Amino acid sequence: KLGSLLLSQISDLAIYATIARADGLGIGKALEFAAKNLNPLNAKDKRIAMQLGIASQNIINDVGLRYGEAVKGVDFASRMANATIKLSGAEWWTESLKRSYQQLIGFELNNAVKDGLDKMPKQFQAMLKRYGIGDAEWEIIKKVKPVKISGEEMIAPVQIKRMADEFEMSGDKATAQAIREVAIK
Repeated sequence: KLGSLLLSQISDLAIYATIARADGLGIGKALEFAAKNLNPLNAKDKRIAMQLGIASQNIINDVGLRYGEAVKGVDFASRMANATIKLSGAEWWTESLKRSYQQLIGFELNNAVKDGLDKMPKQFQAMLKRYGIGDAEWEIIKKVKPVKISGEEMIAPVQIKRMADEFEMSGDKATAQAIREVAIK
């Protein structure tokens, strides 16, 4: 039954586009990022995104699964279900769309830094507020050096964390902790 799972996920593109529109991120750019990430020949950008911690949940899941196998064992049916999901392409599809959305947010964050947050759609500003990004957090984000993926500049959480590491190394632990909290948000 899981073999045709990927076919049922085609509707994810509509949901993805709807969420992007609702968050003020724009459907066109959202679909462009999705197309780039769904392209199996785009391994270089995928590798860069993974290095930047974008949509690395699949790595965490794999480590957790392996650890779980070592600690309590996993039965044959569970291993077969996991293998079927991977082989069907469902995991690739889901991770590609997650990576696309995170890149889209990073791209729009970079645009907001360049153009000013007040010029961004109200939905985008509301999304940031939902995630606890207020004026203090925004001042930190504005200082982050963007990275380039797929020819687009974006702000990645790992860049914020690197900024926190610099403060940590200089002895300013309080500022470093505040910056790390922004990276998490």
